[in-house]
Amino acid sequence: MVTLIFEGPDNLGKSTIINKIVSNFKDTRDICMMHSTGPRNLNGEDPFTHQSNVFREKVMKLLMLNSTELQLKTCPSNIVILDRAWYGEYVYGQIYRNADPTELLNMINTCNLMLSSTKFVVIQLTASPEFVVSHDDGLSFTSDMEKTERLEKVSREIELFNECFENMTGSHYKMTINVEGEKLNYRNIDEIYSEIMNKLNNMGVIL
Repeated sequence: MVTLIFEGPDNLGKSTIINKIVSNFKDTRDICMMHSTGPRNLNGEDPFTHQSNVFREKVMKLLMLNSTELQLKTCPSNIVILDRAWYGEYVYGQIYRNADPTELLNMINTCNLMLSSTKFVVIQLTASPEFVVSHDDGLSFTSDMEKTERLEKVSREIELFNECFENMTGSHYKMTINVEGEKLNYRNIDEIYSEIMNKLNNMGVIL
């Protein structure tokens, strides 16, 4: 089983890239999709504790899927795709929930360590703040902000994503993909897809 985890600010085309992968492998692989969001139904629980529990449950699901596949040796490798995971909490936990960065990083590294027996790749999508703001879909945390404030907030998001990726441990496979082309346009989806596949192959991760 190969797990692909997509992270990065909103409006970078995660869904488009994920759909491209799914469409190319849906006839040859079983594909499992998971999506992560911010804290919900806290019922008085501390947001950091809530998120930590949610992410550990997700890790246990991944371990269970991996164990099941190893037992069914005749089946082809599954692909599990996560649209966001515990890495984004390093960003949004600090910006919107005043979480402690050391605790967040420890949580992320714990999740990574738990998955160390599996093959998982963290794919960080990135672009300039101007690109992110120019492609706003009206559904982001920053959508209702004035443009200058939005640029500052998005710049901080990108900075924290970079900081997380530089400091996290326990992941043998990670890559950064810049989705921005000329004049604040998206790069061609086939070009982005090819770059991801080439980097996976260079890592020895074959889908």
